[in-house]
Amino acid sequence: MIGDKLKKRREELGLTQADLEKLTGIGNRMISNYEKNNNKPNDETILVLMKALQCDANYLFDYQPQIKNGKPLYITPHEERLIKAYRQMPEMHLAIDRLLGIEEPNIAVSQKAARSGDGRAIDTVKMTSERTAKFENAETDDDI
Repeated sequence: MIGDKLKKRREELGLTQADLEKLTGIGNRMISNYEKNNNKPNDETILVLMKALQCDANYLFDYQPQIKNGKPLYITPHEERLIKAYRQMPEMHLAIDRLLGIEEPNIAVSQKAARSGDGRAIDTVKMTSERTAKFENAETDDDI
């Protein structure tokens, strides 16, 4: 139920009900009633809570739009932040992919080179590859 999700998310963020009251302007007693599923927040209140709790309606209402291998797929707020950060650092894609073990070096080089058109992307890929190799071969932090 929505109250359980509100409480869980609040606790994940390390917030007290009083903290949430300060963020939303919703009274502490009302928040408590929502979390105990004694009352249901209206649509406007849900929007305020979603913003304060940094989550979306899919999370609050347990809506899973896709199923893969019998498991629901949805992006958590944390995963959304990771995706945004990844997209803002294209020069690090190859290194991150290698770290995660999902690299496709030939594709990465050709895609970056095609986007650049002036050779800069190839230099970036080479530089990133060298950094990654140095990291992978380091035995101590001093070797990096």
